[in-house]
Amino acid sequence: MKKQKSINNKNKPSIKKGLPPGSLIYIGTNPLDVPKIKLVQFNFNTFEEKVINLQIESIPDPEKDVINWYQLFGINNPDFIKSIGNTFKLDNLVLEDILNTHHRTKLEVYEHYIFLVLKTIKFNNVSCEIVKSHLCIICKDDSLITFQENNHSFFSPIINRIKMGKGKIKTKNYDYLAYTIIDMVVDSYIETIEELNDSLEEIEFEINNEPNQKLLIRLEQNRKTILNIRKLIIPLREITSEILRDDNDFIEKTNEKYFRDVYDHTLHLIESVDNLIEMNNSIKDLYHSTISFKLNQIMQILTIYTVIFTPITFIAGLYGMNFINMPELKYKYGYFIILVAMLLIVSGMFIYFKRKKWL
Repeated sequence: MKKQKSINNKNKPSIKKGLPPGSLIYIGTNPLDVPKIKLVQFNFNTFEEKVINLQIESIPDPEKDVINWYQLFGINNPDFIKSIGNTFKLDNLVLEDILNTHHRTKLEVYEHYIFLVLKTIKFNNVSCEIVKSHLCIICKDDSLITFQENNHSFFSPIINRIKMGKGKIKTKNYDYLAYTIIDMVVDSYIETIEELNDSLEEIEFEINNEPNQKLLIRLEQNRKTILNIRKLIIPLREITSEILRDDNDFIEKTNEKYFRDVYDHTLHLIESVDNLIEMNNSIKDLYHSTISFKLNQIMQILTIYTVIFTPITFIAGLYGMNFINMPELKYKYGYFIILVAMLLIVSGMFIYFKRKKWL
């Protein structure tokens, strides 16, 4: 009796079937044992980074004259997310999307804030798959809040830029900080596409040297990965387009050019992904062509050797019939003459095929 594969339905969106909108249920596969909040405050002259201990202190209110960036790690506790929503006055539908790590990339504009759902990705060279991470952004007039499923150091390059005072981030507002994070997400796609391109070039090199079934499996895995990336890039392009199209008070006119730059990058990403799809298909065709060519070579060699040994087989069969009235059977040097004749036939045909470059 076959054992059935167990399926964990707790990680699927279908568990919310029949529940009212705004029901807070965590849907994900990478929970964090203890949620953590980090507060980063900075302006042109100052920088401060501290971890908030929820058991001792409450979440401090945003301060004036500084950028208040609340980083929340761990979204698997609905009660914790609910308390965050009460603190920052967030809609229950927003909290529901934060808890659902399967939610697609999107942008929603509310009265007092904008809400972004993004997906960061990383390529796994071993499994030829992408590892997705759920990232949500709340951009308000007095603060920016980010939600991550795990304690991943995705923001480290941005934090380092702020500490070093590089770029314009310390002189800009919250919309520029949001742009910086979106740009980091887009960069993760660019990096993944470059790694996929390198992987395909490596597979192509191996196919030209020694094609095997494992390479075909890797090509199929890469194809699925590329299509998954394309599904993620298209909504990313849509939200950058919506930010530029929607007339909202959260994006300053002077910063719209940066979001246009991100939009251009997403268009370039889609073109790069389409090129990867074509490249993957071309390498797959190359694999089949190489296999067919090698098979044809083997069949050609086998056919030639069959043709070479057919006359010898005919002669051996002719003199193996053992009829009584065969005068050559009693000839003293008949056996050696036949051997020499066979050798001459084989040598002659071998030389002929060599000159024709069939061997």
